[in-house]
Amino acid sequence: MRAVIEKAGKKPAGIVYFLPFLLALIAAIVPLTAEKTVDLGGGSGSLDDPTRMMVFGTAYLWGAILCLMRSGDAIGVLGRAKGVLLLILFVAASALWSSFPMKVILVAIHLVGLLATTIAAGLYIEARGRFPYLFFAVALGVLLFLSVAMAVFLPDQGIHNVTYRWKGITTNPNHLGMVTVLAVWAALASFWDRHGWFGKLLALGVLATAFLTLRGSGSMTSTALCGLVILGVPVLAHMRNNKSGVRKAKLTSVVFVGFLGIIVLLAAKPELFSLAGVAGAAGRDPTLTGRTELWDIALMAFSEKLMVGWSFDSLASVLSIHTMKFGQFHNGFIDLGVRGGLVGIALFLFFWLELTFRLLRRFRADWLDASAFFVLCTVVLIWNMTESSFVRETHELWQMLTLVSIALAAHAAKAPAPAARYARPLAAQSPVSRRPMEVAL
Repeated sequence: MRAVIEKAGKKPAGIVYFLPFLLALIAAIVPLTAEKTVDLGGGSGSLDDPTRMMVFGTAYLWGAILCLMRSGDAIGVLGRAKGVLLLILFVAASALWSSFPMKVILVAIHLVGLLATTIAAGLYIEARGRFPYLFFAVALGVLLFLSVAMAVFLPDQGIHNVTYRWKGITTNPNHLGMVTVLAVWAALASFWDRHGWFGKLLALGVLATAFLTLRGSGSMTSTALCGLVILGVPVLAHMRNNKSGVRKAKLTSVVFVGFLGIIVLLAAKPELFSLAGVAGAAGRDPTLTGRTELWDIALMAFSEKLMVGWSFDSLASVLSIHTMKFGQFHNGFIDLGVRGGLVGIALFLFFWLELTFRLLRRFRADWLDASAFFVLCTVVLIWNMTESSFVRETHELWQMLTLVSIALAAHAAKAPAPAARYARPLAAQSPVSRRPMEVAL
């Protein structure tokens, strides 16, 4: 890809194109005020904190300028990102039926700004040929190191005052655990990228720091997801050295063994497949720390506005009627249904299917990138079983999922369209296709 761009007389997009996205991601991770507050009227600290808004605005403007500098490439990527565009249009349209339309407009502006930063980052990823795993891992590793230092030397700020678990420089222990999962994902993937011993040493340092923050945060979900990443990334990355048939056989075997294990466990311990059973087996609260009560409220709200939902106003409309002490429903699927209704769920499914088909095609071009993206998408899905990140404008996992979608769209925009079989020159066709013509002559 880099050679094609240079041949056309255009300098390839450098690392500076990735920085606006990284700045927006850091702004979502690090609270720039003493505490991130949750407004029971539906607002969130990231939308109400003026300092953080300035940082987000800087990242969005920077990304937009970089996109304008490569307007042709950016428009080509945008034309391929139909799923993201439809979601943003629906979010903006929900201001028409929201009780808090200004909040919806603010959310839509964030989503447009995020789109600009991800397009700029996507251009860099396509020019480089692969996601910058080591650079990303080191950036998150610095944040994790600062979190360890704050928890050890400034416990009043670095340790949660209710659960007494580490939160570091993030907003809460679960948040720190999620950042740890992303750092482990990037660090592990970097081992199969083009790096020497120094790069591998940096990745090992990130993994060692991640072990400390994972243990200090005490997040059960993050611990399980780190296990998935540690297992998934190396196994899939190792398969790239095998032939296509062997890869398919191994993937099929893994899926078969997984389903077989679930069936055996279901027959032996069916009670474990209830929420109470899973939580009890893990030594946790059977109500998942009050989440099941939130889900009951969410399902009631979903049934009240089934088609288009309550709007994307940070749940302000819902919270103005239904009393609850959280700003989300701790389940991304239910939360999206409440905000967007059946239409929102359908548009999200379209976005996800578009991403999935492009991801499957990516396996042919770059096995490592596709494997790492596949594991990351799986992490996002599992995370949203007990937390909420879908179409949440300043949530790190939605930022990452949007980036994956745009990076795949950028690759699709640059990939040459396959020529029709009989549109190719006669010499390029197979001998079988020429034989009938020779007989006829």
